[in-house]
Amino acid sequence: MFNLSIYLERNFNKEYKEARKASRLLQEFAEFKGLERSLIHEMCLGTELNKIGYVSLPKVITCKLKYNKQLTLEERDEYKKYPLRGIEILSRKIQKKNMIILLL
Repeated sequence: MFNLSIYLERNFNKEYKEARKASRLLQEFAEFKGLERSLIHEMCLGTELNKIGYVSLPKVITCKLKYNKQLTLEERDEYKKYPLRGIEILSRKIQKKNMIILLL
């Protein structure tokens, strides 16, 4: 997960900073409500990685997003797929981690 965070920070800095800010606010609120630390950690991690699907977007689309340019209809359709791709990326990471644990 750490490598994904670094990639987001370097390539989608604005989105990364927004996610970190949201994560800190979530953490403060969850602590105020007395939630368990493990649950707070998972919630914050999910908040920080909510745009992980961006890594699968073509450069043309990410450049347009970065500079607030209009996307074509095809690009918009491609953009709408990023949440599902994020789930797929995280699922593969978790499966890989679980395989390593099983091999140990």
